[in-house]
Formats: sequence, C-alpha cells, structure tokens
Amino acid sequence: ACLPCINARRGRALPPVDRAKGQKTASGSRRAYRLYPFGDAGVSSAIVPLLIAGVVLYALFRGVNVYEAFAEGAAEGLPVLYRILPNLAAMLIAIGALRASGLVERFSALLSPLTNRIGLQSELLPLLFIRPFSGSAALAVISDLFERFGPDSAIGMRASVLMGSSETIFYEVALYFGAVRVKRTRFAVPVALLSMAVGVIASLLLT
Repeated sequence: ACLPCINARRGRALPPVDRAKGQKTASGSRRAYRLYPFGDAGVSSAIVPLLIAGVVLYALFRGVNVYEAFAEGAAEGLPVLYRILPNLAAMLIAIGALRASGLVERFSALLSPLTNRIGLQSELLPLLFIRPFSGSAALAVISDLFERFGPDSAIGMRASVLMGSSETIFYEVALYFGAVRVKRTRFAVPVALLSMAVGVIASLLLT
C-alpha cells in the first residue's frame, strides 16, 4: 500500500516535501520523498529528451550513422526553409502589426454587447480573434485569462475549450501551402473557419 493512501485512511496529513531540491524532509518520525523524479511537471518534462535518446539508440541499433543522417536531413530541409521563409516573415510581421495596433482590443470592445447576449464573455474575444493567426499570441492571451480569472472559472474553462478546438488557420495556410507553392487554397480556409465556429459553439454548450 502507498504511504499517501495509508495516511489518508488514518486521517494524517502528508509531511512537506522539498520538490525543488528533490530531497527528503523530516516531519516528526516520518520522512517524505520526492514524488516526481523529473520535477513538478512529472514525466512530461522528460518526454522530449527520452524521445531523442530513443531515436538515437534505435538508429545505433540499426547501424545508422546518426550524425551523417542528421546532416543529410538538415541539408535537404534548407530548400524548404528558403521557400517558406518569405511567407513566414510576412505572416509574423502582420501578426506583430495586428497586436501592436490595438485593433483586436477595439474590435472586441465594439462586439462585446452582442457577444454578451449570446453568452460569450467579451474577455474571450481577443483569444477568438488572435487564435487563427498566432499560437504564441493566443497562448499569451489565455495565460493572462488564467491569471485574472483562474483556470477553473467559467471564463478559464471556456477559453481552454476554445484553445483546444481551434487552430492557427492563416499561419498554417501561409506556411504549408507556401512550402509546396500552392496559391489557390480552394476550400481549405472556409472549412477551417467552419470547424473553428463549431469549436466556439461547443465551448458555449459545454461550459
């Protein structure tokens, strides 16, 4: 049986644990050990290093020269980077100009009376407008909402559903269609916007 379960049954509180240093700390006659071997974030903080190490070990097991394979792959990726760089630069400049202009905040304030009537809080409008253009900007917006209202609040949960059910549509269209030199996106953007609208409706119904 685990120590937390035994203590919970006996009505005892767990002794403090020094998570930062990963050392055991004494509280009375009992000692508690660090619960997460990879830090407070748990095993998620070690996924990327373990994945890289697993790929390298698998390549060595198959007799592949890891360094040469990496160098060849990087060389093949440079032409792709050269093709998508203009589209990427244009999109990043447009996103920066949009955020610096304050247009999102003004447009949100203009639409807030209408959105409040349908149950969509005006605080969520900046996230709704910036999400199709930039994932990092949307992450900054949702982090601010979490700090102001809390992740378990109605706004926090609705923002989480919006974030998870939407995508950086215009950024990815500019990046990936530009990489393969496709100029006519046809139904890609309308379908993506429709799916995002479904995500907005789901956030209204589920939270």
